[in-house]
Amino acid sequence: TDPQGINWGGTNLFLTPRILARFGQLYLADGVWNGQRLLPIGWVKNSFSIQSEGWLDYGAYGYLWWLSSAINYK
Repeated sequence: TDPQGINWGGTNLFLTPRILARFGQLYLADGVWNGQRLLPIGWVKNSFSIQSEGWLDYGAYGYLWWLSSAINYK
């Protein structure tokens, strides 16, 4: 939420560099954090595959990510 307590939902995600690095490490480790699996097997790979067709100029959508139409994710 923002300082006024409003949650914007799917936009305006604010992460510190440290938290973003942790998120990146979770993805680099295929969903495993400190030896514990937090994401199902295959989730990371599937998150970068097209799950929904694009909207306007955003390209396609995976799990959590807008995928650029300039990159082949298949």
